[in-house]
Amino acid sequence: MEKNLPTYNDIVEGIKLDLDEYMNEDGFTITQASAKILEEEWQDINKDEFIK
Repeated sequence: MEKNLPTYNDIVEGIKLDLDEYMNEDGFTITQASAKILEEEWQDINKDEFIK
């Protein structure tokens, strides 16, 4: 089964939304918010069946 991969614009919009949430709602700095996003993406990648 083929997955629909996100476009570049989809990825950028998703990151913008995450940054906005972490900075405005959770009070993180840009550095903290960026690290949180990277951590979440890293966890998703490590759980992917293709990687295992």
